[in-house]
Amino acid sequence: MKLNRRRKKMEGKYLVLIIVLVVFILIGFISLSVKDDRGQTFIEKGLKDIGLNIQNILYTPFRFVGNKIDNYNDMKRIYKEYKALDESKSKTNLLEEENKELKKSVEDLKKLLDLKNSMSDYELVNATVINRNVGSWYNTLTIDKGAKNDVKVGMVVLTGSGLIGKVIKTNFYTSDVKLITTMDLNNKISVGILTDNNMTYGLLSGYDLKRKELLVIDIIDDTIIKEGDTVVTSGLSDAYPKGIVVGVVSKVENDDFGTSRRIRVKPATDFNYLNYVTILKGEISYD
Repeated sequence: MKLNRRRKKMEGKYLVLIIVLVVFILIGFISLSVKDDRGQTFIEKGLKDIGLNIQNILYTPFRFVGNKIDNYNDMKRIYKEYKALDESKSKTNLLEEENKELKKSVEDLKKLLDLKNSMSDYELVNATVINRNVGSWYNTLTIDKGAKNDVKVGMVVLTGSGLIGKVIKTNFYTSDVKLITTMDLNNKISVGILTDNNMTYGLLSGYDLKRKELLVIDIIDDTIIKEGDTVVTSGLSDAYPKGIVVGVVSKVENDDFGTSRRIRVKPATDFNYLNYVTILKGEISYD
């Protein structure tokens, strides 16, 4: 029984081999017939058609696989080109962001230098922001100047653009600064609004985190206030000297109770990007 099975397998292999040889002979015959310019007999034409069909059947899987391989190689090449382009674009965007940050830092430093002229009555101590907690981003920050630099609690801190807050705690090398954007409802600052005719007064008493605007309430009179009017420290308290820019009026509206006016103020300083600040040392002037 085993011998018969082996014999059948061998016969099957020989049969396949014979069929393959016949096919190749037919293909060769067809090739010679195609090159021969003489007229073909009916039998030759029939054999030629049969051979071409067999050739087409045999070559179709190879053409299919070859096309798939070409498609795969094309896709692989396109993906590599896309990836290289994407990496190049990411590097370009990163360089643009770094360049933007560098330009802003240079502008901030130039503005700090300009403060020397406008704040000549004070000794200015420049400092760098070294820590800012995400959870209290608009409440406090830490600078790299402290008791070693004669920094004291209560000293006013500003940028070249305007007021940002005051020192609330000092260590030997660092200090903590409470920002005017703090959510602390007890952090009220007396401010003046410079209108066309005179200065009217109110209290800076909050910050709209969603709209990024300071809120001024308790306006003392009915003076006409317009968008674009400048808001400065009033000098009416013992916390801040007079005339430090806070921002500009962005909107005049009624308060939540509809009984008095509330002023929305766009801060002069961008509180999202605080890198360099200045501390005012010296006795505060209220003139």
